[in-house]
Amino acid sequence: MLIRRILWCLLFIVMVSCRREPVSGGESEALYRKVDSLQKRLDVLESKTTPHLGDLMNTMQLHHNRLWISGVHQDWKLSEYELKETEELLSRIQVSFGDQLVGNSTISNNLNSVLPLTDSIAAAIKARSKDDFVKYYKALTIQCNGCHQKAGYDFYEIIEPKSPAYSSDNE
Repeated sequence: MLIRRILWCLLFIVMVSCRREPVSGGESEALYRKVDSLQKRLDVLESKTTPHLGDLMNTMQLHHNRLWISGVHQDWKLSEYELKETEELLSRIQVSFGDQLVGNSTISNNLNSVLPLTDSIAAAIKARSKDDFVKYYKALTIQCNGCHQKAGYDFYEIIEPKSPAYSSDNE
């Protein structure tokens, strides 16, 4: 019985709180202007906080370098970390720029040819196979350069690093 009373009270409160006078035409127009203004501010904020593709690619270059150095030196723990960072960047690029055209294709379509290679690199790292790692890393680099060529940025040629992009006393 008590539960039934509580439920009726809650139902009454919900019904009373949902009851509201209809919005007049002037109020409605003011609300639309406010929403439109907020949407414009949101668009500006998004444009200021979304990284540019070039910024993401510069970060990608660093992880690509460190992935190579760690893999050829068989530092599998660091290789695994750098591959995860690379995959996260690929995902961010896909979300932010996937629909952008690159030649006759979208960035998303080009990334779809890269993702199986990251899976193969992950398998090589897990198997601790330097030979497989080198093979799939080189295939990944070829795919990256292919995308750059399609985009008209063939002057951005990715090569096998000869030395780390940077180092520290802890490495």
